[in-house]
Amino acid sequence: MARLTIPLSLSRIYAEGACADSKAESARVRHYQIGPVGITLDCEIRRVLESYHDRYQPYAIARPTSCTFPVSVFARRSWRSGRRHIHIQGDIAEAFTVRREHQVLPHIEAVINLSIARHLPHYIQIHAAVLTRGERALVVAGSPGAGKTTLAAALLTRGWRYATDEFALIDPDTLQVVPYPKTLSIKSGSVEMLRDIGFPIEDEVFHRGDKGPIRCISPLRCRPDAVAETCGIAMVVFPRCEPAVDQPRLAGMSNAEGAFEMSRRCFNFLKYRRLSLETILAATRRAAFFRLESGPLTQTCDLIESAWHETAKRRC
Repeated sequence: MARLTIPLSLSRIYAEGACADSKAESARVRHYQIGPVGITLDCEIRRVLESYHDRYQPYAIARPTSCTFPVSVFARRSWRSGRRHIHIQGDIAEAFTVRREHQVLPHIEAVINLSIARHLPHYIQIHAAVLTRGERALVVAGSPGAGKTTLAAALLTRGWRYATDEFALIDPDTLQVVPYPKTLSIKSGSVEMLRDIGFPIEDEVFHRGDKGPIRCISPLRCRPDAVAETCGIAMVVFPRCEPAVDQPRLAGMSNAEGAFEMSRRCFNFLKYRRLSLETILAATRRAAFFRLESGPLTQTCDLIESAWHETAKRRC
């Protein structure tokens, strides 16, 4: 039987083509480990890739880990209209399609958040911002629009360290909160008040449909040591944004009521059920719980810090 022989010149062309494809892929694919969350971003839009990398470069790694969420970003033109659409996909079905590049980065974050809420193993997940001081954590748990991110950014300017503005990840084995230091998503309504107290607001504006114009700001822009370590929970606050309130107010809660409110904000409560409740109860056994009516930002932060110091005295 005759053997098919590929000419040397063609072999070289094939090899060079494969090498070019490999280089193109490596140029558009990057891997990150942000706390317990591994991310592989495959993005063919260079500007978007560099914008994401600029915010997460300290977490870049050479190879993906065993628990990694894939995110792909690619542009295609509609065969009907000829318009360019940008698709953002994760490990679930296609999540978002947008028209403009300035809409992509916050939707990458949204795809990752969906993946964490559905598939991140082991951790009990509370919808909350988390700040730390010393070796203890403050959990600010609330619904969207409650002011979690604004409070987190304001407390960062006062020397607190940042763990997250989205997921309080509680390890059931250690009962500690594990940081997931994603960018802070600052809505346009909070920009000026945060700028006035010294938080570094960037000029680049992104847009997400359900939040409108936002800034996506790395906590490391605030200061080099801004990212928190793993900590136990000392205090939990449930904020409610009240623009008309002149003075903020804190009202104490029982531990049972506080744990119940945390369970209502647990993304994976139905998945773990009993383990979720037992973990929340055990992790907050010595924590202080408060309801907060937010007022002017500076006074609200003063009130939180005063309560923090009082609870620290009681623990001692």
